[in-house]
Amino acid sequence: MAYWKKNLGPVVKLEGQWYDDPVLMKLGVNKEEEIPDLTALYNEAKDYYSRELELYKNGGTGSGMSESESNWIKTVFQSGTSVDKINAYALLINEAPVHNISSVKSLIKMIELKARRQCMQSVDALLKAFTSTLLPRKRKLIPFSKQNLKTAKNLEKSDKKKVFILFIFEEELKSVYGLFIKNLEKLLKDPIDVVKKKGIACLEVLLVHSPEQEQELLTQLVNKIGDPHRPTASYAVSHLQTVVKKHPNMKLVVASEVERILYRSNVTAKTQYFGLCFLNQILLSQNDTDLATRLVLIYISFFKSLIKKSNVSSKIMAAILTGVNRAYPFTQSSDANATLVPHLDALYKIVHISQFNSSVQALSILFRAETVGSIEGASSDRFYNTIYKKLLDPELGQSSKITMFLNLLFKALKVDDDVKRIRAFVKRLLQVGQKQSPGVLCGILCLISELRKLHPTLIQRVEKPKYSELTNSDSAFTDDEDEHYSDVKLSENESQEMDKDTGPKVSSWLHRQNIAIKERSKNCEYDRVARNPSYAKADGSDIWELSL
Repeated sequence: MAYWKKNLGPVVKLEGQWYDDPVLMKLGVNKEEEIPDLTALYNEAKDYYSRELELYKNGGTGSGMSESESNWIKTVFQSGTSVDKINAYALLINEAPVHNISSVKSLIKMIELKARRQCMQSVDALLKAFTSTLLPRKRKLIPFSKQNLKTAKNLEKSDKKKVFILFIFEEELKSVYGLFIKNLEKLLKDPIDVVKKKGIACLEVLLVHSPEQEQELLTQLVNKIGDPHRPTASYAVSHLQTVVKKHPNMKLVVASEVERILYRSNVTAKTQYFGLCFLNQILLSQNDTDLATRLVLIYISFFKSLIKKSNVSSKIMAAILTGVNRAYPFTQSSDANATLVPHLDALYKIVHISQFNSSVQALSILFRAETVGSIEGASSDRFYNTIYKKLLDPELGQSSKITMFLNLLFKALKVDDDVKRIRAFVKRLLQVGQKQSPGVLCGILCLISELRKLHPTLIQRVEKPKYSELTNSDSAFTDDEDEHYSDVKLSENESQEMDKDTGPKVSSWLHRQNIAIKERSKNCEYDRVARNPSYAKADGSDIWELSL
């Protein structure tokens, strides 16, 4: 076309980033409108772009590069080292990105070489180019067919040519960026851990910088959780955590992607453990209700699948319980409770058969569900009976979760309104504390001190009735100290039946007074092996353990 005259120079002369061009920003995206002359417009734009590159290559006015600089670049490409060539490509891209898409392609080809040092240098150059010059931060790259061509073709000639050139460049850039990501995937499969970690770091930087190819990048990064080499898998988890910290809006998307890898048929237990550790380390806030509910569903569903297989490792169980404990407070109570109801029996089973640390995690969930959440059909008595029994666990003193357990116990007793039950817990705590380390015993005493503030009469001395009071309280008993015997008085019906009996009549007698006294005194005795603390009769016994 006659528009491009000799020495006129390129049409596109950017003062800032190419995607911040004011004319381009005003156009926006095509709103699902069909463009009848799409092919003709594409060919026209392609022709504009070819002529633009030709003018830039010939060094016309405004190309941004002097003749001496052009000659130096040519010399480097002909006889320079690989490092010099990489630097030259990077310089060209930074100076004129629209006109140097070929330099980006050349750097990508250098990634495919077997020389790892040169490969990693090329990756560094491309990463810097994409994050500083090429990729827009707040939007994805738009293909030519999705551009607002209807408005663009009616612009003035100068603006139309410029916009069409940028449209073609953006489509080329989208294709080249996809090629770069595919080459990064090759790095992730390299047997050298340093190369794999380099690819993981690149994925994290690209994910944080731009939404372009977000799903593909995320899938590749999450897949590295399953790397056979443990340090590499841990490195991938660390970079995933960085992504969700820098982009909180991606938490739900990342969690869903990690969930997929948990249920793969060929996944190892190590991969599942790393995935669960990542999920339970996600920082939640009051605005993350949907995410927290989703996480609880993931934990419970995964736990259910493991129960069916009857193969649950203690580490995976601990990771699941930790995740539920951290996510549950941020959920909507009704949704979370409805999720937990079918699995209460399984949680109680965990408490009884698992190690102490896992049991504490399960008890924390049950406490929120049954005493705080007030799940329909749940019984707080069952919870208190279970934790009362757990006080006798031999692992209590050696557990790293002893602080968490005592804190949980204090919260549970704080909301309990049964003083008899609390007194039974106090007595058992003191009994167990006699065989614990000084630190644990101090924690127990502090717990009891705080409970006493809520219930001042908690450790008050009990006045027991004397034997004479027990005997005098029943009008059927006499004041004599001698033992008396008397026949049982029969009812009229029983007397008639006895009269009709032709066999020998044998009288019957009972030590009624002694049995009654024994029963009364027995009712006052503390039952230290009772399964239910409410019926341990701790209210009728002094806290004698404090004197030991």
